[in-house]
This record gives sequence, C-alpha cells and structure tokens, in this order.
Amino acid sequence: MKKKLTVEKMTILAVLLALGAVLKMIEIGTGEFRISVFEIPLAIAGIIGGPIWGFFVAFFADGLYILVKGWPYSPLMSLSTALWGLLAFLSVRRNKVEFRYLVAYVIGVSILNFLINSVQLYIWYDWGFLANVPLRLIIMIVKWPIIIGSIWLIYRRVLPLFNLTDKNTFTK
Repeated sequence: MKKKLTVEKMTILAVLLALGAVLKMIEIGTGEFRISVFEIPLAIAGIIGGPIWGFFVAFFADGLYILVKGWPYSPLMSLSTALWGLLAFLSVRRNKVEFRYLVAYVIGVSILNFLINSVQLYIWYDWGFLANVPLRLIIMIVKWPIIIGSIWLIYRRVLPLFNLTDKNTFTK
C-alpha cells in the first residue's frame, strides 16, 4: 500500500529522525558494542512513513550520529541502521500492526544487524572482534523485550493521538 505523506507525517518523521540520532548518541559501550535504544524511533518512522521513508529517516539519523561523534563512515553500519526503518513494514499486515509480526521483525532485524555489524567489525579489527561476540549477543537478547514493548506501546497509545492510524488498527 502506498502511504500518503502529509505535512504532519513529514514533521513527525523529522522529529523521529532527530530522536533516533540523539538516542544513538546516548549509549553505554565502546566502539565494538553499544547499549542504546535508537531502534525505536526508526521502527516507528518505518511504520508511519513506509519502507522508503523509514529507510531515509534511519539512514540520515545514522549520518547525524556519524557527524556528531566523529566516527568514520561505514556503509555496512549505515545499512544495518537503515534496515530498522526499511523493514518495519514487515510488522504491518492489512494496515494493522500485529504483535507476532512485530516480534518477528525486531528479532529478525536484530539478528541481521548483528551479522552485518560483525562483518564490519571483522574488517576493522580482524578476528579480535570475536572477543565481544558473547557480550553483543547478550545485549541484543536483553534489548528485545524493551524494543518490542516500546514500539507496541507507542503505536497503540501515542500514534492514535496524532490521527496517524485508524482506531481499529491494532490486533493481538
């Protein structure tokens, strides 16, 4: 389904872009791993704006993060971030966000991000990146309920206030 982009949606997508960049900067970790919840606004942007706008919001949020933090540009890391916005449509069926699809989307994109980021870390650190793989796996698994619960709560309780969704668009 083609989503109509209104001025209100563009404004909310811009706010989500800025929020994604800021949440990515609020982190605990090192260059090899990070504990952050930047995925939440990027996924919401993908749900609201569709896969194309979600991709752009996530990609530019990562670009802002790179500019502010001074990290070198990495196409693989940017791609892994952009997947959060691009693939958010997988949680939507018949214009409804279904919880089981949301869970599959978050777990699937997290694993895909883990693999893509591992390739980039291998390029940077050679086999030394394996030292943090167990910690990165634990962080990924611990973040799943936080991300899933936050997206579900925001989509059910906050977005209807902006008339971005129909009242009966939520299923369990």
